[in-house]
Amino acid sequence: MQGTLRPVKSVTIVLNDPGYGTDRPYNALRLASALQEGDPPCRVRVFLMGDAVNVGLRGQSAPSDDLNLGRRIEGLISRGAEVAACGLCLELRGLAGASWIEGVRIGSMAELASWVATSDQVLTF
Repeated sequence: MQGTLRPVKSVTIVLNDPGYGTDRPYNALRLASALQEGDPPCRVRVFLMGDAVNVGLRGQSAPSDDLNLGRRIEGLISRGAEVAACGLCLELRGLAGASWIEGVRIGSMAELASWVATSDQVLTF
């Protein structure tokens, strides 16, 4: 018996890799944008962990806006995405007092657990 596929309504994306060390954060944020703009659009939440916390820092410099992960985060937030950076990961990297992109919040493992438990899909990069 063939079942009916239920459209994805909410997606949590967990980033672990450093912002500019690999292509994974760039590709994850491209996917997040495509999910927001899809038909039907998805609710997107992005959690920055480990070395990916630098993706939420203000004042990033990249050769173009397309490659600037900070601009991609700003775009996601402007379209309703929630973005949080792991508070413990920030402390371990000496970034707790850093300047964050507007809309990026300091998050916790409890918050990530809640996002995972209430998401239709969870992706890790």
